[in-house]
Amino acid sequence: MAQFLVRFTPLEPYFFGGDKTFSFEESEKQTYFIFSETLPQQTTFLGALRYFFLPEKDPLKVGQYAHLVGAESFDVRQEMPQDFGVIRCISPFFLLRGEEILVRTPMDHRMGYESYTPFGNFRTMQTIEGMKEYTEDFDAKNGVADGFMSLDSGRVYPIGDLITKQEKVRATTDEEGSSKVYHREYCRLKEGFSFAIFAELDVNPDTLSETKVIYLGQRKSAFSLQFFEAEGEFRRVQNKISLMLDRKTVYFFGDALVFHSIYEKSSFSVTQLVNYRSFMTKEGSIEKGKRLYHLIRGGSILRCDDEAYHELCRRISIENYQNIGWNHIIRGTK
Repeated sequence: MAQFLVRFTPLEPYFFGGDKTFSFEESEKQTYFIFSETLPQQTTFLGALRYFFLPEKDPLKVGQYAHLVGAESFDVRQEMPQDFGVIRCISPFFLLRGEEILVRTPMDHRMGYESYTPFGNFRTMQTIEGMKEYTEDFDAKNGVADGFMSLDSGRVYPIGDLITKQEKVRATTDEEGSSKVYHREYCRLKEGFSFAIFAELDVNPDTLSETKVIYLGQRKSAFSLQFFEAEGEFRRVQNKISLMLDRKTVYFFGDALVFHSIYEKSSFSVTQLVNYRSFMTKEGSIEKGKRLYHLIRGGSILRCDDEAYHELCRRISIENYQNIGWNHIIRGTK
């Protein structure tokens, strides 16, 4: 068993589908707008590793290689840990620039500051749900922080500075002379940056020394794939994040799916939701999940006392989810 830093570097603009990928405009020409998700889902990285370790690159043959990649795709309905062969677990994804690690910016960052500056000046007030906190540092017209934060410098990068959009247009005419125009919007990660995860793999590190090219997303965009031994690095990153946060702050390091309320005992929260719908490879076919789930987005924060924190840990500790990089929270120690 070994721990790795796994780097995914886009070699071209990428396209990741989501639950709301398409829109349509009725006019003289039928116009379709097709948008990529800005960031990949956590399950994208699990699927990429499973595909990489699959000897025959056919997702419908996974059952023949269950000892390497597991017999089935990640199933959100299962709370007990699934078997993914040599892939024991992966971390939430983050960005890399050289050796610099950037994680989702905590949503309590005060907009307008170049480095991470959390809300302060909290006051308490009595509500029908008990004692809650509020702060005048939050300005609604500035919105909520959406980007990545350097663990080395604390510098905050807005998402628009790291990922830009690129549109490709294609026009077609059918046999009846009707025209259709397709606007497909791709994303491009800024040069020098990569997506990355930590992974615990049951493989010989010597077999992963070469850079490979894999293809991800709906349009099979090319990414380079590199593995680096990184024993204990995931824990060191978690510790580094905790040192940047106030001791009452709980930070969502990646997305989380929680079936019980997490707000009732928190005194303050800044959260956003992201949609998730699964695609599963099972018994020789690919199935689209019927249910749409709403995940708490990485970077969300809560403020709570010791008792509420331990209750949150109990509600969020679902091993199958944590093994694929969901449901990881970090409490501040500053």
